[in-house]
Amino acid sequence: MIRTYLFSLLFFSTLLVNAQHNIQLVKALKLPVNEFITTGVDFNGKYIFSTTKSLWVSDGTDGGTVMLNQDFQALQFYKSSGLVFMIVQHKQDGRTLWVTDGTQAGTKQVNGKTNWVWSNSTSGCAGIRKNELYFFANDGQHGWEIWKSDGTDAGTVMIKDINPAGDCFTTSSDASLLVVGSTVYFSANDNLHGPELWTTNGTEAGTKMVTDLLPGQEGVNPYSFLRFDNKLVFSTAPPYPSEFYKLCMSDGTESGTYVVADFYDASGEYLELNSKLYLLGYGDTTTVMYTTNGQPGNLIKLGKAELSATIFRRNFFTALNNKIYFTHFKRETGSEIWETDGTSGGTRMTKDVYPYAINNLAYSSQPGYLTSFGNRLFFRALDSTGISYIWSSDGTEAGTKVVPYQPAETLPPNLMRTFAHRNYMHVVGDELYFGAAWEKHGDTIQTTALYKMNLFPTSVRNVKHTATLALYPNPTKDLISFNCTDAVAVFVCNMAGNVVLQDKLSGAENHRINVSNLPAGLYTITVNKTDNSSSSAVFIKE
Repeated sequence: MIRTYLFSLLFFSTLLVNAQHNIQLVKALKLPVNEFITTGVDFNGKYIFSTTKSLWVSDGTDGGTVMLNQDFQALQFYKSSGLVFMIVQHKQDGRTLWVTDGTQAGTKQVNGKTNWVWSNSTSGCAGIRKNELYFFANDGQHGWEIWKSDGTDAGTVMIKDINPAGDCFTTSSDASLLVVGSTVYFSANDNLHGPELWTTNGTEAGTKMVTDLLPGQEGVNPYSFLRFDNKLVFSTAPPYPSEFYKLCMSDGTESGTYVVADFYDASGEYLELNSKLYLLGYGDTTTVMYTTNGQPGNLIKLGKAELSATIFRRNFFTALNNKIYFTHFKRETGSEIWETDGTSGGTRMTKDVYPYAINNLAYSSQPGYLTSFGNRLFFRALDSTGISYIWSSDGTEAGTKVVPYQPAETLPPNLMRTFAHRNYMHVVGDELYFGAAWEKHGDTIQTTALYKMNLFPTSVRNVKHTATLALYPNPTKDLISFNCTDAVAVFVCNMAGNVVLQDKLSGAENHRINVSNLPAGLYTITVNKTDNSSSSAVFIKE
């Protein structure tokens, strides 16, 4: 058994050494250096993305990367089954509603009105329900109210005039909306109860206040809407400074809406992992990470995970291998990659990417756009030269490294921190798309370019998948058997895609592996064979 285990380690170490994440230049977009990629979406296998001034689509090739519109910046994308809705900042018409199907002909404005759609430029105030977009808009007659659109002029309508005397919200913090399951939650003020929690099913009759948490006209100002356990989690802002802010939960009914704990929300960013919600709140002197299971009174502060609110924001934390990875600032190390398993003792720095300091003030690698795929973490960070690169990590210090990039025709995708970190990164299929600098050798003119990187290493990506395995017994408590000739390796993955068991196999036909140490749950098993094909199946561990 020891010999088999050591041989397995040697076999898989060889695979990892030979594996490469290939970075490719997709297209030099020939944009001004101050025009950069801000957001994107995977739509039918293509990458639709926006710069600060234009809209693009890419199929991963130079010729297949084309501009769809040069007159606006898309602030948010909302994907339905056949269209992508966009709230845009148009250079002439202000904030308007557009749709695209990924073609120039199918990219068009909805309704023709100007500066009439509400949007929070960082998180958005809209959502998709049954292929329709729900959003806040002002048609010039009814004030700011709740609307929906199917992407056509005729199908873009106000659902209900909640506040006939004015607007159903008055400030950006009031404009909150989130779709959870088939329910659209939003905050609204009907001029009778103050800002409270509402829901809609898309009809006027089905648009109603969930509960009056604070009777009277002041209201609780629901904001920072989060999705957890198929319910809504939200924060409330007190009408009087002496009152505590609250963290609340709702299933859309009056009886199912309750206070979890006193809580002062810091950013509206959150992650769900292992039946817990991780989120930020203000502590006594700084921003602190908290966890909750959603039950009344359950809110736990992770003492060692004090964070800087200016660093911890969208795309600056992610879940991987049952841990949360995030950007954390400390004076001793600067802003670096940290991790937590939900306990103070399990919270630590993964790697000091930029380990330099002057006068006891550390430089920062400024990690950003944290993206998890399979069992690896990808992010952007500055190295000791002050240049931004793509990094890859297996969660260990030794396994956190720069992704190599060596094509002859271009320099590495690098610009100093003021530019490189502003380019968005997005997963499309099994590839990571991102913007960076592009320049030819000897050319001093820099411009934004679109790059892509395969997230499966080459040695894994080239494996062909064939028929499924027949497993027995299934479900199982300890041993699971299968028949497969020419097998060389077996991988067992949990539903998060993380490899939890792996071994080398002989060329025999009958095989048996021990899964008794795995937690109960659903798993996939994949067997690689000598001809680079693979077979897989799903089993239940009791």
